[in-house]
Amino acid sequence: LAYPAFAALHAALLSQLLSRMALPAREEVPFALLGSPEVRRLLRSRLPAVTRSVSSGGVATVDRKYYGVWLTFFHQCWRAGAPLDSAAEVREALQLSERAALSREDVVKLGRDVHVDAMKLLVELAPDHALPLYGFTILREEPAFARGLSAEQLTCIRELTPQGLKDDTHWGVCRSVVRQMLPVLP
Repeated sequence: LAYPAFAALHAALLSQLLSRMALPAREEVPFALLGSPEVRRLLRSRLPAVTRSVSSGGVATVDRKYYGVWLTFFHQCWRAGAPLDSAAEVREALQLSERAALSREDVVKLGRDVHVDAMKLLVELAPDHALPLYGFTILREEPAFARGLSAEQLTCIRELTPQGLKDDTHWGVCRSVVRQMLPVLP
């Protein structure tokens, strides 16, 4: 990949390789290279860093060329069942800050076909985008997650609003959330 002819396609090639590494080799034999800690460590050490700059107006911008590669790396690792990085590690790798936060599109890309723990990490990283997208799925799997949410955050979850509760299938999760939010009775 260091060959000069690949320079213009470097980020796209890395993204494609990462995506292919998380795919099963055969349907009956699940295999994902990104499930291996050694492969992840090696890849992570060789991925180009995301750079951030601040304009004279104080607006932070991130070099999108390798930002997308890192998004693909984290997403494919999470899909492969790899242990999650901490929110601090993800923020550092993606150069996230208050001025350069995950966009809704980033959250959608990272949260597609991942397990609940990855969705909870996304809620920690970008609650405004992740709660409406994945909050109900998290609460369905782990109703106790509601204890860490404010009333305002709970109203961001469409399925728990009066409009969302018109669908009878949402009531079971709603009852579980209410049980979690009630104070413990003597």
